[in-house]
Amino acid sequence: KLGEMDKTVLLKGLATGWNYKKKANLITDNQIFITSISNKLSGDNLNNIKKLMTAWGLKTSESNDTIDATIINIKTIVEAMKFDKKEFIVKAGKEVIINIENPDAMQHNLVIGKPNTLAIIGKAADKMITQTDAMDKNYVPNLPQIITASPLINAGASFQLKFTAPSTVGNYPFICTFPGHWRLMNGVMKVVR
Repeated sequence: KLGEMDKTVLLKGLATGWNYKKKANLITDNQIFITSISNKLSGDNLNNIKKLMTAWGLKTSESNDTIDATIINIKTIVEAMKFDKKEFIVKAGKEVIINIENPDAMQHNLVIGKPNTLAIIGKAADKMITQTDAMDKNYVPNLPQIITASPLINAGASFQLKFTAPSTVGNYPFICTFPGHWRLMNGVMKVVR
């Protein structure tokens, strides 16, 4: 029931103050709750909750195939309609986890498309503004050119996007498809061998 900032403060307090030699016996409801929190966190907060879960004998939601994943941390830039990265590199066919943080005052998403599809996806997203169900679709057009997409991420929230990188080497655009954002909020995911 706590707000995002209060949850973060509580998590930091628990993580920094907990004696990791001390085990905890959580009731089932609390085990489910802590595991559900771990699915929504990223960056330092995710690392902190993982330490607590290990100390408390809980399994994280990560499977063995994501332990070796490439982890990318990306943020939106406040009042700039840009991501803090213009490009990042991943290996072909490897698991990827993108931790997306949105400190901006408006909603954003992150959509990855096939090579040379930036304008195709962006223009299709712009046309969604007239659709009554566009918000329900997170302003992600239904196109075969889209590889993966996050939902719209609220102001001050974060999201963890997990996927397998394409097996074909190339430059894959990533954009925010909230109408009008894609022209400024874009970059390149470079897939290498």
